[in-house]
Order: sequence, then structure tokens, then C-alpha cells
Amino acid sequence: MQFAPGVIVTNSVGVVPNADTAEVGTTNSITSKHGNIENDPRYAPQDARLNSVYTALRARLSPIKREQLKQLERDFLNRRDQLKDKPDAFFALTEQQIGILQQMLSSVH
Repeated sequence: MQFAPGVIVTNSVGVVPNADTAEVGTTNSITSKHGNIENDPRYAPQDARLNSVYTALRARLSPIKREQLKQLERDFLNRRDQLKDKPDAFFALTEQQIGILQQMLSSVH
């Protein structure tokens, strides 16, 4: 998928339930060594921002590009879920993904 020059596209947060869904959200329970990561005060606002930018980007893409984006998001989610025992890294990766999606959104014509 080509958006902005120099942008490296990685993967995203949440589970994409199906191809007809425009929202990315975590439907699985992700637990850190200190408990459920969803209980971390950073989780809800960051997840809302991620979903918002993902939905906005998805709405501006062709069906083919939406499928590519969905796969990128699934890949991201798999990588992020591997960080469930490292909350700071989990949230840093999510923040990075939000930035990537925002760059992609700003480059879509």
C-alpha cells in the first residue's frame, strides 16, 4: 500500500472482526503481569484514538486498499499482543501505530 513517501506501514490495535466492519477494537482479553491491560488508564483513550483514525482512513480507501489495511492491522495486533506483559511497550507500539495511520490518512487524496 503506498501512501506517503518514507512511511513504513506496520500493523494495528484490536481485532478486526470481519471484512464488513469499519471499526477496530479489542475483543480478546489481554492480560499483563499486573492484571488486565484493558484496566490500565491509558488503554481506553488510546484505543478510542486508534479506532477513530483507523475508521477515518478506512472510509477513504478503495475496497482493495481497505483489505490491505485490514491485514496490516491484524499484523499489528499480533505484534502488539506479544507485548501484553510489557504495558509500556504495548502502549508505545500502539501510539506509533496511531501516528502511522494518521500519516496515511493525511496522504490519501
